[in-house]
Amino acid sequence: MKPFDPIKGLRDIKNKDGLETSDGNDKRAGNNINIATKQLIDTVNLLMVFWDKVPYGKLVHIMEKRNKYSYREPFNNEIEYVNNVISYDYKGRTLTEMIKEFRQKGYDIKDFDFSLLSDNLASRSVKSYF
Repeated sequence: MKPFDPIKGLRDIKNKDGLETSDGNDKRAGNNINIATKQLIDTVNLLMVFWDKVPYGKLVHIMEKRNKYSYREPFNNEIEYVNNVISYDYKGRTLTEMIKEFRQKGYDIKDFDFSLLSDNLASRSVKSYF
């Protein structure tokens, strides 16, 4: 998996045809990463950027497992745990609000989609902080 870079660059302006398959996997550059897993990994990476904190404990364990088994969909408890971590934001923001606030500060952040994670939580009647 390539290093995380939330800032838009010239390499991000390209035709996206064929990058996502009907089975929910990303076929970029030979990667076989599940889209929901990518969304979860992006979430943790964004939290590190926005909060200027290195993850520890269970969050690190989740990241290690998602990176190792990136071709698999994340487990419900992993999605719920990361959602719970977001809920502890000291300003009470959702992840989407954090992205919006960062853009308002002048940073040209890529567009991120967390719909699969939000849908997973909604299907279990859990409030989403994505």
